[in-house]
Formats: sequence, C-alpha cells, structure tokens
Amino acid sequence: MDKREISFKRRLIGTTCANCRLRIGRHVVPIRRYQGGFSMRMLRWGVLLVLVVGIAVVAAATELEPTNIEIILDASNSMVETVPGGVKIDVARRAIEQLLEILPASYNVGLRGYGHRFSHTDTGRSCTDTELLSALKPLTQENRTAIKQRLTLMQPKGMTPIAYTLEHAVNDFFGMSGKNIIILVSDGEETCGGDPLTTADYITSLGIDLKVYVIGFEVSSKKQLEEIAQRTGGRYYDARNAIELGQALKQAVWQATSVLFFDDFEGEMSPAWHTNPVGDTHLGVDQGRLAIIGWKQEDQLITAWAGDPLWCNLILQVDLTYDHGDSYYGTLPWQRNNKVAFLFRGQDPNNLVGFFFQPGGECGFRVKRHGIWGELQGTGTTPELFAYRLTVVVEEDACSAAINGELISTFIDDTFSRGYLGLQCMVDNGNRVYFDNFAVTPLE
Repeated sequence: MDKREISFKRRLIGTTCANCRLRIGRHVVPIRRYQGGFSMRMLRWGVLLVLVVGIAVVAAATELEPTNIEIILDASNSMVETVPGGVKIDVARRAIEQLLEILPASYNVGLRGYGHRFSHTDTGRSCTDTELLSALKPLTQENRTAIKQRLTLMQPKGMTPIAYTLEHAVNDFFGMSGKNIIILVSDGEETCGGDPLTTADYITSLGIDLKVYVIGFEVSSKKQLEEIAQRTGGRYYDARNAIELGQALKQAVWQATSVLFFDDFEGEMSPAWHTNPVGDTHLGVDQGRLAIIGWKQEDQLITAWAGDPLWCNLILQVDLTYDHGDSYYGTLPWQRNNKVAFLFRGQDPNNLVGFFFQPGGECGFRVKRHGIWGELQGTGTTPELFAYRLTVVVEEDACSAAINGELISTFIDDTFSRGYLGLQCMVDNGNRVYFDNFAVTPLE
C-alpha cells in the first residue's frame, strides 16, 4: 500500500473555513464548514473516517473473505458439573446455538466434539474419542439446524484428549482457503497424556494460518490452554458462568474475523435481525436486498435491530438504492419522504443515537433520550442520487459519516457509550429503498 500523507490547506484551530480539504494520496476530500469554527477533535475523527473510506480498511465492503470456523466442544465427564446458569454442557449448548444465530450465512462452520462417546473409566477408548459432528460448510438455515441437533446428542462421559483432538481437527480444514479458525471450549487441561503445546507448534508450522481461540470454562488451571492460543496466534478467554461463556464465544469470533456482523441478504435475512412489523408490512429480502415487504401504509416507521449491547467502537457500511421513480409524478427519491436512519448505541428503542439520511436533503446525527428525538446535529446535504454507499465511524464519543467516500457529517456526544445497532425507514408508496451489504467491523 502506498504511503498516504494527510495535509491541510490551512491550520484549522478555532477558525472557520469554506474551502478546507483533506488530501489522502490522490484523493482530495472537502471538509464542511461548521458554524463557530472547527475543533481539532472533530477534525481528527473526520480524518479517521476518510482514512477508513479512502484506504479501504474495511474488508467487508461487499464481500467477506472466506471464513472457516470449527467449534470444538469439550464433553468430558466434568461437563456434568454446574455453574451459574445451569449444567456446564447445557450452558455450552445454548451459548453455541446463540452464536450460530448471529454468524453470517457465508461463513463455513463446523462442529467437533470429544469425550462424548466413551466413559472416563475406559481410558483407552476415551483418550481417542473425538468426532467431527458437522463438517465445515456454509451456515445456511439447514446447517444451523443440523449443528444444533448434533449438539443435543453430546453427553458428557469421557476424558479430555485435547492434543489428539487438535491433531484431527487440522485435517478438517484441508482444501479450505481464507481465514481458518478453531474455537475450543474446554473446562480443563489435557488428561490423556498428550502434549497440546507440541500440537499447537505443529499447527503453526503447517503454514495454513489456522489459529486456535480457547475459552476456559470455569477452569482451575489455565496455563496450558492460554499457551495453546498464544502459540497458534489466537487468544484465550475466561468464562465462569453462562453469561460470560456467551460473551466469550462472540468475542472470540469478533477478534478472529475482524467482523462484528455482516448480511448480504442472499436468500434470507440473518436470524440475528429483530424486526417490528407494522400490520402486514415488514422488512424482508427482495431479490437479494433488504426492503419493505407487504401492504404499504404511508409514513409508517419500520425498524430492525441487530448486534450486542457491548458494541462500542465500530464502523458501519451499507449500500442503499432507491427506485428511480418518475419526475412527472413527483416520485423521484428526493421528491418523497424517503428518510432512513441508521441507529447505534441503542440501549432500548427509546434511548439511542441515529444518523438520518434523506436523498437530496439534510442528513446528520440525532440523539433519542427517553423516547424523544433531539435536533439534527452536524448537518450536511445528501446529493440527489439513486445509489449511495454510507459509512459511519463511531469511536468513544465521536461520530462521523461519509456518503460515497465523501465526509459529510461529524458529531460529538457522550450520552451513550455502547449498545445495539439497527436501521429505520419510512414507508413510502411512491418509492422504495433497498439495503445491501450491511457490514459492521470493530474499530481497533
């Protein structure tokens, strides 16, 4: 990648400027004039957003890199013990099922287990007891269901042959390109005399970029598990109860893939979405894009939510297109009420932040507190187009937005520090908006 320089046409501390520009490589991006002048902090986040857009840091722009995730679940005899939230094996099943609901359908996901077929008293067979329960393949709804069914068949019985299991898991990735990831959930270290650290070194030596992320589930000793993760380039996470296990699984996936959420709406909406239909009107998939489906009553608000309450610093990218309409009948997108909003830092439907967007009209940020929306802040003007690429960058209390690569709005507010993410659109009989390639990546 070429070295980028950021230069400013003039110093912007406490001044106003009608023609200020950011130069990034060959790109010159105008920075809007704000009443009362620029603050360097606002400019800093504007620079950050332009860097993200101009240098194309976000890998999930329109297509995700092939991602292969195999979950290895410990079903050794100790998984019959209880933790806050229930029996360990039941807690683990539920956490994995919930994880499957938020993973993109484009991911190849598989399941391997150990210790679930032979008793711990039969050490000979139990120490070679590992089984590929579901091979790596795209996470269609059919595959989600199949993995869940295989999970229910796992009953804790045996020993903990981690080294033997990892040796066999390597073969599960044969011929797979892209990111190769193992997520190992274990409530203890090796008990069969194997050497998982030597196996971890072997995995690294293969050069297939296979990383092992390990979750120690109420473990008394974690040194070996931490070392497995470290030697393969993965990470280790502690979990002591049901809530922590669910969060650790999600954190492992986010860290391993650098993607919080992605939906290209091919075939079906991700199960991670939660929508609020209004009568017969709802958001659904129409020819590979998200759109309003059903009977359309003017000026009804339709919303959809996804994500996690812990989401904080992130980058949202999404493609929007509008029906072309007809100027004679006044149905061009900028002649109608086609306002949409991208919501983030959502505590609940009454407390959140949103970026509002109207073709050919004003755009900017608003904060909703206790059910009441505040005024539009950091306002800009949206161009009159039929297709847009929107990027929103949120870090700490600073928010920036770009449309088709051009910085258009910057806003600072510390009301909410983290929360869910969603979208909102207005029903309009004269025009429809379509969403595609909805991607959320962590800002690191």
